[in-house]
Amino acid sequence: MAKMTKRILCITLALLMLLVSLAACSNDKGDEEESKEQTNNDVVDTGTTTTPTEDEGDGFDLPDTDWGGRDFTMLVRSARLDQFGEGDIEFGSSQLDKAIYERNQKVQTEYNINIKWLTVPDTGADGVKGSDMVLKLDASALGGCKDYDAVAPDYYWKCETKGYFVNLLTLDYFNFDAPWWWSNWNECYTLDNKLMTCVGWLTLDIVQGMEVVYFNTQLMEETTDEDVYELVYNGEWTLDKMIQLSKNATYNVQWSGAPGETGALGDDYVHGTILHYMGLRSLFFSLGGRFANYEDDGSITYSFANNKNQSIVSTLSEWIVGNPEVFYASYNKVNGHGLGVNERPTDTAEYFAGNHALFYCYGLRTAELLASLDMEFGILPPPTAEEGAEYVTTTFGTSYFAIERGRSQEQQEFAAFILEALNYYSYTMVKDVYYEKTLKLQYGGTDVQAKDMIDMVVERAYLDFAYISQAGYLIEKVLDCIMNETSLSSVWISNESNVTSALANYLNGYLK
Repeated sequence: MAKMTKRILCITLALLMLLVSLAACSNDKGDEEESKEQTNNDVVDTGTTTTPTEDEGDGFDLPDTDWGGRDFTMLVRSARLDQFGEGDIEFGSSQLDKAIYERNQKVQTEYNINIKWLTVPDTGADGVKGSDMVLKLDASALGGCKDYDAVAPDYYWKCETKGYFVNLLTLDYFNFDAPWWWSNWNECYTLDNKLMTCVGWLTLDIVQGMEVVYFNTQLMEETTDEDVYELVYNGEWTLDKMIQLSKNATYNVQWSGAPGETGALGDDYVHGTILHYMGLRSLFFSLGGRFANYEDDGSITYSFANNKNQSIVSTLSEWIVGNPEVFYASYNKVNGHGLGVNERPTDTAEYFAGNHALFYCYGLRTAELLASLDMEFGILPPPTAEEGAEYVTTTFGTSYFAIERGRSQEQQEFAAFILEALNYYSYTMVKDVYYEKTLKLQYGGTDVQAKDMIDMVVERAYLDFAYISQAGYLIEKVLDCIMNETSLSSVWISNESNVTSALANYLNGYLK
């Protein structure tokens, strides 16, 4: 994993440039990194400290501290409790459950603490997602409440914009340069030398949400002599190649419909591709689409209706709209879509498993559902626009970790200490069990090439700030343009003011 760098972002300049760059900016500058010194407060002596713990020179250097049996409590989503540990393991527990339990026991024993999880439902009593978490944070964030020490909400709830959280770069125990932290997330959210949220291996969400292209092994063997893994290795796995293979596999699809409606489920149909809306989002980025641009001076600008983005939209529209080869599953438009935990798409997954499509574009966790359907499948990264281009994917979301600023300095440092330990021991004790023994062996089978593809997907994630923050909902507008065959510039004319305001408000809220 790339070493994290801190970007000092010129927010004032960014806000001024939003109005100029969003409408027609065509510079797709890469991410230019500038290394900056991390600023920390003085260490708060909160426990009995002896010497630093060194684990094989891997950069883990927390002091060997006895916290005297102190409780560490984190406010978490009940839907993600399985990632954090639900208590004692039982006979028949999975290897992953055992690894999570052993991690918790290790941290508790090593530092003499008691780990507790305080849960809230994803959907509150009012029917709004995240509302119970927000109510809890509203009541305690500024008051130094000791019910819990850290929080792990869904990124989609935008809790980071409400002024709840402390700047994590001011705390002493975090080592965000280390591989147990997801540098792609933490870099993306370092704004004006402030990082209010962080993601590490304590959550598996970001891995499970990585977008991939599944292929039906049986149909691939029946419809082509191509070795798709070799195409990937040789840099030849492009959208044009995917479209060609998709077309070759399509059989007996009889369908007609209005623009924006694509495909139908049928017992005798074989579609070339089942494309979920999340998979379509990923294709936009894998083909080179970008919203956020990091400039040489450290500022961040946004582009929407630039030439590159428009070219990608036009290419995808031409392939998808009105084409019976592609079954497009739009948001909440498929019976049994199963919106909820990582959005497991029951109907389309079963359809794919029944040999009704060659390709299936969705998140990595969907492999769990496909594996349960007893089918042979392979995993590929999303295709590129041109041969030789770098493979890129993105994730459809994650939980993150934060510490409330209403806590005392001592409380904040304690929370930082334990979060550093939990993420480190997740990296050393849980990651390989999930990644090597659970994910790659269970869903990659004995196919070494399939495991390579999973490596490629996880290691090459791209997080676009404008997408992940959902400020202005730019990706939704891109999908609308694709499916309605409209230009980005025409959509921008009616949305420029609202999107620009939303982006500015997000930045202001994050940094307040």
